[in-house]
Amino acid sequence: MDVPTNIKIIVIDIDGTLLTPEGSITARSLEAVQAAQQARIVVTLATARRYSNTAIIANELGLNTPLILYDGALIIQHPHKAILHKQLLQASVGQQAVDMLIRHKLQPVVHPFKGTEEEIWTGPTAFDNPWVDTYFASAQSKCTACHLRHSVQATQIPYA
Repeated sequence: MDVPTNIKIIVIDIDGTLLTPEGSITARSLEAVQAAQQARIVVTLATARRYSNTAIIANELGLNTPLILYDGALIIQHPHKAILHKQLLQASVGQQAVDMLIRHKLQPVVHPFKGTEEEIWTGPTAFDNPWVDTYFASAQSKCTACHLRHSVQATQIPYA
């Protein structure tokens, strides 16, 4: 595979780009990433995902680079889990968003910042829907270290 010499970095989105609709990486994509790495091109991932389920994909690709997570709000050096950058949402802004969702009977899904430890908080189970059920099933299957919980007081979700 010919690799251009003027490319220094390749940043790849995961969902809808790298992964097939079934959630796998094609042999062709894996070969392209490996060819880029062999040509000394830095390859990394940029995603809205959490670290735990991004790390699985980074490992499959053989990446040893910073990963851009939560749409750029967090950058973690993989695989060492060192936090290189974080841009946190102010707790008051997050609380306003949660309050608005609750008023409209929509399930908030909150990822409080706890370093590389992952928690996912939601509001009352009465607001669960098929999307939330699928999200939690996926989170549980891909992240054994994640702590999932429904908040007791959905209108007062604490933020880190």
